[in-house]
Amino acid sequence: MKLISVLAPLAVVAASPVVAHAEKLTPERVFASPDLAGPRARGVKLSPDGKTVTFLRAKTDDARMTDLWAADVAGGEPKLLVDGRALIPQGRELSEAEKSRRERMGVQSRGVVDYAWDQQGRFILAPVEGDVWLLERASGQTRRLTNTEATPRSAPRGPGCRSCATTTSTSCRPPAGLSAR
Repeated sequence: MKLISVLAPLAVVAASPVVAHAEKLTPERVFASPDLAGPRARGVKLSPDGKTVTFLRAKTDDARMTDLWAADVAGGEPKLLVDGRALIPQGRELSEAEKSRRERMGVQSRGVVDYAWDQQGRFILAPVEGDVWLLERASGQTRRLTNTEATPRSAPRGPGCRSCATTTSTSCRPPAGLSAR
């Protein structure tokens, strides 16, 4: 009887179809793109009107390149709002200081890595590789607000944010001849 209880599970496994092209799981494959578990949502936020959920999701072909997506709370398929790769200027590389800052913060992706809704839910601001972009929710149009070689160091924060301010300097001291306010 004990033999039957041991062999029965083996018979089920033997009878199940075998995958013809099983991929060999190596340490390199575990950390490669695409992710074994599939794309994951990060940075999930609810729009101010509560009708839309936005989130960051990695591209299927590159786990380190993230885009901004949205899904209607009532249901339906998620849709791409901002393609992070499309907004990166050709040939732009992150500065060593920005690479170090991202490493300290645990940010390992590129493209859209952060974003913020405005208070009324009409706009989304997103820093992408050195420039700040504005997505107008009603039209779906995205436009660049800054055009700089340096990487912005901050994005708008909090529901009471009424303006967008960024700095490209690592120091908060004003230039010579100007006083701090």
